[in-house]
Amino acid sequence: MLMFVYGGVPALLMGIGALFIRNFPITREAHAEVRAKLDARDKEQEMIEAAQVHMHACLLIKMACLLLKMACLLLKIACLFT
Repeated sequence: MLMFVYGGVPALLMGIGALFIRNFPITREAHAEVRAKLDARDKEQEMIEAAQVHMHACLLIKMACLLLKMACLLLKIACLFT
């Protein structure tokens, strides 16, 4: 009985899996088409991420410019009182 559990059941399940794999309807052309779609999606995602990084960098630069303007104004105010 133990041999059946450890030998027969896995063999049966592997046989069923082999039948599914054998009848899996994918050709080299279909695989290439799916791969191309996945690559295009990945490239699009990379472009979106790059645009987000660029946008954040631009925001940081704008914030730095505003801080510099504020510092200049504070210096002008300080000069008025001296």
